Amino acid sequence: MVGHQLRNELLATKSHQKILYYSNSCGLHDLNFIRVLSRLSRNVLVVSRSANSGPRELPGKIQFRSLSASDSKPLVSREAIRQLNEIIKEYQPAVIVAGPLWPCVYEAAMADAPNLIATSWAFDILFDARRSPKIRQAIAHALFQAQLILFDSPWVCEEAQKIDPFPKSKAKIFPWGVDTKRFIPNPKAKTTNPPSFVIFHTRTLNEIYRPEVLLQAFHLAVQKKPHFRLKIIASGPLLPKMQKLSKKLRLEKNVD
Repeated sequence: MVGHQLRNELLATKSHQKILYYSNSCGLHDLNFIRVLSRLSRNVLVVSRSANSGPRELPGKIQFRSLSASDSKPLVSREAIRQLNEIIKEYQPAVIVAGPLWPCVYEAAMADAPNLIATSWAFDILFDARRSPKIRQAIAHALFQAQLILFDSPWVCEEAQKIDPFPKSKAKIFPWGVDTKRFIPNPKAKTTNPPSFVIFHTRTLNEIYRPEVLLQAFHLAVQKKPHFRLKIIASGPLLPKMQKLSKKLRLEKNVD
């Protein structure tokens, strides 16, 4: 889904034009974007703030640079901006895709990034912006400077507009998880005896993701759809709390 949307709505760039992708690391979330960009252009440079992001994971002939020599010593924004500005002058990209908003989009904006596309990772708006007035101000600057901003839900977009009242035309909302090119629900389809419908949850059970909301919502769902099943394929500090809540809601038969 991300590939289709970016290709048709975001990056109307020619294959020979250069794209720079800037993020904290090269995790799974980053690789999804990098694979898309590698299909849009033959010239993609990935710049990571982290030292522990090996180029062996990158698809195709992607160039890779790291701003940090060691993760044992955190990279301060001032130094990241200086290095990124030098890379931009040398590489001269036509488009820069950066995320999350803090610190990456902010640093790209401060480094005079051309044609900046910002990707919010949700936690930058819902968590980082509330940590301090300084970070909130940095995120506001990032939102203001970006030519286009990607969000994963209308709610996060609305919260971002409270930080910087950018025009709605700058925002694109791409919900993760559903490929509308391959999955088209048929509202007319009916079954007399519906089979088991399994929902998989793979997000780490950390406080920031509020996984208890999933169980509460699932509890409401099984009241009308008792054949629903939920499989939580994850772990984390909230695992005992989730197990206790599942028992309290009497979901043992529907939740693994």
